[in-house]
Amino acid sequence: MAASGKSVEWTANLLWTILMIAPVLYLALPAAVLLGHQGLARDQSIIPNLFLGFLAVSAVNVVLVYYTQTSAGFMSRMTRISLSRDRGAFQVFSLGMIIVETFSIYGLVLTLLSGSLFYGFGFSIAAWTGLVLVRIRFKQNMADIPKK
Repeated sequence: MAASGKSVEWTANLLWTILMIAPVLYLALPAAVLLGHQGLARDQSIIPNLFLGFLAVSAVNVVLVYYTQTSAGFMSRMTRISLSRDRGAFQVFSLGMIIVETFSIYGLVLTLLSGSLFYGFGFSIAAWTGLVLVRIRFKQNMADIPKK
């Protein structure tokens, strides 16, 4: 049985709200843990390489999110799998949100290891931007679904 469009939108709004708040917690945690201390990495020389690695993975994630959010073929496959257009749109939306949320996790890891909130702020801003863009695309997808 397919859920109504209102139920899907409510669930999507709840997911979006939770994932928008998460980066704030990812910034508060290292601030409390590292208060005035150096990062948790024993060898701070790994931080630049780890940062470049996370940037490379983030670039791949951006391409993946772009594909999943804009590909009509991908949306069509998700709709067939879920047997409902609004559920398919929600699945595409939630996939994009989870992939984008990884940016803030990368920032959390770098912040904990380096002791600098700079990484957390940068990756959190990228995550918030991505979350907003994915939500805009979800709203467009939901508007394109014909009402019964």
